[in-house]
Amino acid sequence: MKVFFPVKMAKARIVGIRNQLPEFAKTLHETGIAEVKEISPKDFRKESALDFFAEVSEELVKLEALKKYLPEMPVEKPRPEMSAAQALREAKKLGLSEKISGLREKKDALLSKKQDLFDTQKSVSVFSKFSIDFSKLFESSLASVLAARFLKKNYWLFTKELSEQKIIFEAADKELDKENVIALVAFEKTREAAVRAALEKTQGTIESLPQIVGTPLDAVAGIKKEIAVVEEQAQAIDSGLLALSKEHYADICFISEILEIESERALVSSKFARTEDLFVLEAFVPEKNFEKLSHMLSGKFGERVFVEKAPGHELHEELDEVPTLLDNPPQLGAFEFMTRFVSLPKSFDIDPTIVFALVFPIVYGMMLGDVGYGLLSIAFALVLMKISAPDGLLRPISAVWAVAAVPSILWGIFFDEYFGFSHVHLAEKFGLHIEPIYHGMERLHNIQEVLMLTIGLGFAIILLGFFLGFIREWREGNKSHAIGKLAWITLLVSGTALLGSVALGTDGVVGTAAIVGFLASLAVIVKAEGMIGLIEIPSVAGNILSFARILAVGLASVVVAATINDLVFPSLENGIVFFLISLPIFLFGHAFNTFLGMFEGLIQGARLNYVEFYSKFYSGGGREFSPFRVKRKFSKGR
Repeated sequence: MKVFFPVKMAKARIVGIRNQLPEFAKTLHETGIAEVKEISPKDFRKESALDFFAEVSEELVKLEALKKYLPEMPVEKPRPEMSAAQALREAKKLGLSEKISGLREKKDALLSKKQDLFDTQKSVSVFSKFSIDFSKLFESSLASVLAARFLKKNYWLFTKELSEQKIIFEAADKELDKENVIALVAFEKTREAAVRAALEKTQGTIESLPQIVGTPLDAVAGIKKEIAVVEEQAQAIDSGLLALSKEHYADICFISEILEIESERALVSSKFARTEDLFVLEAFVPEKNFEKLSHMLSGKFGERVFVEKAPGHELHEELDEVPTLLDNPPQLGAFEFMTRFVSLPKSFDIDPTIVFALVFPIVYGMMLGDVGYGLLSIAFALVLMKISAPDGLLRPISAVWAVAAVPSILWGIFFDEYFGFSHVHLAEKFGLHIEPIYHGMERLHNIQEVLMLTIGLGFAIILLGFFLGFIREWREGNKSHAIGKLAWITLLVSGTALLGSVALGTDGVVGTAAIVGFLASLAVIVKAEGMIGLIEIPSVAGNILSFARILAVGLASVVVAATINDLVFPSLENGIVFFLISLPIFLFGHAFNTFLGMFEGLIQGARLNYVEFYSKFYSGGGREFSPFRVKRKFSKGR
């Protein structure tokens, strides 16, 4: 039954002598089976981080900066662990901070200079077609020069406007592209306001004149040389950083990891409480590991540490704080991902992973419900699994699609649908005339029967939801709510029997029993849940009827498949040209319809699970169990 529930948690309360705190934190860290809880002391003071935390943190910041600035290098193998004191000495011995900081400042300055040069080059290049010495443009004390960008048609209007204003000017223009020109305009200084008014009137845009000596082309060539020098200097700095990285990167990673581990140990004590001589902490631990933790601490510290398990009622009072640890078989990994993606169960919840793994494929398969589409969806899913990132969203979804394709094939056999054909019709398309092997419930011709089947499936799933809700409430000691869940089951069964009795026009014992069962269930629900239980009746009925969407999604897929088959089935009887044109359209149409059915099946199937089904037994909102555990990559424990 463990797969139906998260791992059961216990709360450990630990008391120890304060002078043992550093060694205790180390032991707890190395063991890695308990999550330290933030304690709220009443009769105690709050413990602080261990004394060496500040020094360790300071060195860690420096080392992380070094790792950020140095090129990443491969680290061949982990090294044996060293003490925090040794790691601090080694960190200070490196003495790289000032050197690397200086190199980075130089490189940042060079990059800033390079960007300025690029900006200057861009502004100068606009005037590259003018072969005049720009330094001459600023020598006159009587004339001013402006540069402006115009639409070609507006430039003519601008010069006309200056002439009409009787402004003495000289203008030279060069084409920028098919629609725009750049112009240099020299005019009397006293008429600058009038020139700017003419620019505004003709929608000219003023361009900044570059402060350069010589022609723009000469200036651009000079700027390119400067950029090349800056790049060479930056490359020299990069080579220096690379040499330092080759020599020291592995050391930095190793020392940084040691100090990170020590930092975590020093900081964890801030979650403890203390007296003058003792420390007190609380930790969540999987119940199966409690004895292991207790024996390990007792063996290490003897009577200097006392460990006790908090009573069950205390844990129950803080259920919202208790972390969740799932323990599903690896085969359910993709379905567990879906559980985590939506909402992790709380520690007292039912773990819906295996329930989802059982129910979702049935619902999804009924929607897709075609042998050919089921086989094609397996192929799609396997390809997507192969090309998707191992830690990406598409990988587990593809695995779910692959599993759910199997019931799609089985439902396809039940519905007698093979790429939208019945098995007899498909054989005929290939020139084979066979007697029907069986008569399936083709959805397009048995809409009423399939509708009743989908609603019946929904009825069964909702009953299962209430039963799981009963198990959850009973397990947590909520007897009244548990009985209320059973009453819902009785209400649905008796209500259905009553509707059937009325529809069939029967009465007698069955009808009477149905009425009695319905009224009794109603009374129990009102007692267990209050009057709000009555309001929920239409909602529950709606949940069941929502499963009719299985038919709607399935019918849409069937209609599209039939349309493709009728319009573009590739047959040589219609000529080779039609065959060659229709074949790719036929294949693409069915492939697209398959993928559309996969997507719709995933969305609608997940909705029926998460909204209609889960609401009867699942609350979610859990928090992942996060044990205080050493994470090593560059070091190895002793």
